[in-house]
Amino acid sequence: MKYFPLLILFASFLNAVSISGIISDSKTKDPLENVNITIEDLPQMGTSSDEYGKFQINNISNGNHKLTFSRIGYKSYTKSFVSNEGNLKSLSILLQKDPIKWNAINVMGMIPSKHSPEITEIIKMDNIANTEQETLSSLLNNLHGIEIQSAHDHGRNVNVSIRGSSDFKPGGYNNRVLLLLDGFPVSIPNSGSSDWNAIPFETVKHIEVVRGPASSIYGHNSMGGVINIVTKTGSNTTNWFPELRFGSYGSRALSLAYSGNINKTNLISSLGYGSSEGHRFNSGYEQLRLSLKLNKSLKNNQQVQFSFINSNSFN
Repeated sequence: MKYFPLLILFASFLNAVSISGIISDSKTKDPLENVNITIEDLPQMGTSSDEYGKFQINNISNGNHKLTFSRIGYKSYTKSFVSNEGNLKSLSILLQKDPIKWNAINVMGMIPSKHSPEITEIIKMDNIANTEQETLSSLLNNLHGIEIQSAHDHGRNVNVSIRGSSDFKPGGYNNRVLLLLDGFPVSIPNSGSSDWNAIPFETVKHIEVVRGPASSIYGHNSMGGVINIVTKTGSNTTNWFPELRFGSYGSRALSLAYSGNINKTNLISSLGYGSSEGHRFNSGYEQLRLSLKLNKSLKNNQQVQFSFINSNSFN
């Protein structure tokens, strides 16, 4: 009687079936590796094909079973078989290719940006107002990873480098940092550089700074990074924003911004003047600038925008 359990175990092994085979491409007949093979009613049993397309599953209990063969890029295939004998069953399986097809993705260019949140720093207008900076170049120079080269804060030739991407040379026309205004490039036509200080602070909503190569998203001139100036779009209520400043060395500035809605078109405009004798020889400046932005919503969530900036500076 003590040998009875061993006899039962031996009998069960006699009733078990092993199944094996080779899986190939239906057209090329090349063996397929890493094909998943599962038994529908025996989820605990399964395997995958090796580099030669071969597979084997042992100790399958008697009964009706279904084998499922699946691999990414191929149609799944199911084969039924009956296991009632103890000998090895060998199969030859051919899988048909089934290319992965994605649904169409409609990409719509929309203002203000295409930035990726994980690599973009957003500088809110509240933070800008508290810096006591008067120009974009002086503000950016206080951000980590950004270095500014200019004759003085109100100079036109501004060279921006993000994480050492730009070479500092006289003239400031060798930037590798792209300046965008509401998602559109703004640059001086004859040099490719940008008049960073012509953009009025009073119309800025926030600033987006992308550090590192962004050419795959924004195109050329953005090898070192991207700085996108997002301006306000106006409002349904009428608002006036006057500002008057005086300082040492004959510094004075006056600006007036307007935000409102005219005939269902959002409008924001500004007029500003600033000048200074400068704290040293040849560091004075005088600047007059005008900006206008119109934004109108159309049907189907489409928008039409018109932006105009005029800057006349002497420094």
